[in-house]
Amino acid sequence: MIKKFVSLILSLVLSILLGAVCIANAQESDDIIDSMVRIKARPDFSFRYDLTNKGTGEASPLENDYYLSAFKVTNEQYAEFVAETSHKIPNYWANGTYPQGKGNHPVLNISYSDAVSYCVWLSSKYDNWNFRLPTEAEWENAAMGEYYGDGSVKYPNGKQTPSYNLVTGELTTTFNFNGVIAAKLFNDYGSDYVVNYIKGDFSGTSETLGECISISKTGGVSNWANHGGAATKGYFLQTDLYKSVSANGGYTTPVDFYEPNSLGLYDMAGNAWDLTSSIITAQNGLEKGVECYAVRGGSWYATSRSCTFSYRGEGRKDSPSSTVGFRLAADYTGENSSSLLENMTNQENEVSSNQMILTIDEKDALVFGQRKTNDVAPIIRNNRTMLPARFVAENLGATVIWSENEPEKVWITKNNVEIIIYIGNNKAYVNGEEMALDSPAFIENDRTYCPVRFICEKLGASVEWNNDTREVVITK
Repeated sequence: MIKKFVSLILSLVLSILLGAVCIANAQESDDIIDSMVRIKARPDFSFRYDLTNKGTGEASPLENDYYLSAFKVTNEQYAEFVAETSHKIPNYWANGTYPQGKGNHPVLNISYSDAVSYCVWLSSKYDNWNFRLPTEAEWENAAMGEYYGDGSVKYPNGKQTPSYNLVTGELTTTFNFNGVIAAKLFNDYGSDYVVNYIKGDFSGTSETLGECISISKTGGVSNWANHGGAATKGYFLQTDLYKSVSANGGYTTPVDFYEPNSLGLYDMAGNAWDLTSSIITAQNGLEKGVECYAVRGGSWYATSRSCTFSYRGEGRKDSPSSTVGFRLAADYTGENSSSLLENMTNQENEVSSNQMILTIDEKDALVFGQRKTNDVAPIIRNNRTMLPARFVAENLGATVIWSENEPEKVWITKNNVEIIIYIGNNKAYVNGEEMALDSPAFIENDRTYCPVRFICEKLGASVEWNNDTREVVITK
């Protein structure tokens, strides 16, 4: 009798513990699914460049919507996979785990087989979700975001090119590439610091850091590596200082350190190459003429050119590389409305009559329960949502005044609220009080765009952003 009682108690305790594990896993599931960003189909997609990165790219239609993780897979996430499956660890880990303080950094030294094994393991934990690697076309389309078709833009975060101040030693950049670690080394050690060549024809010789490498005004690092031709001196990758820098996975940063692109995707430039499922024929280096998996986005080790969203990198056929990681793509197989019309029809039946819903790059909107079409669409600039001022303000009951005598001035009034915004100025005035704008107003296609949150909140409305559907929800 006592044995049965003890057995019953143990069963109850085990059930409670298993229940706690299920709850924990459910919470983790939410975090993972919440990080998946829905990317719209683009049937007319073409790569900007061909595999030589010089000629015009080929067409690669994207017929269906897909999901891409906002973040690269981290060391911490990969460690959970290793713990459950006994999969082999990356070669820079020690004592069975990742370097201290790098849990939120991208996992590196990943092969195609490693990444696929992780995706299969993760897919087994979720109903209706099939995790996988993105194709090269899916990656480039998502990296370009709102800048697709704009040949003047190189980087996922917009038009900002890295810049280096030769006097102060300060590097300005929106992503992590080899100019970042080079600038840090000059600031930490100084140009007179002696580096020793420990590899290559010049092994055993030394020179100063300033003699070994230099940084240009655009952040380019000279003599970082020798990718061809006769060497007349040693290069940085052959030094003891590089060996120290590249230990423990190299000079990576947390996956959310830099600002995301217009779709909310982080590290689409730099930090670690993203492995894709697309097989290409290598055009350069040791792999020239050999089939390999395409990698995209550049890394902490790469030049800024390799970090452009159009640069087509070459990985390995199925062996790990010290600067390559991966991010998840996914297909959702549950109930899913794919078209804007279906989404809006569902919204009409679900949302209250006090909401205005606008979708980035779409002219159609749901305005307090009714479908309306604006002549221009809301867009994202400088990682801020910008909406047509007149369309939004007037639907919130405000009056918008523009005068030919003061073309740079936008005047919005509602009841006892007066808002004055000047085109191109990061300051606004509300009832005479000066306030800062996180992004200045601008004119495009003969329409004035203003930061949505500022305008709406001053008119008494609240604003929410749905990253998954790229919708702005304004509630009055």
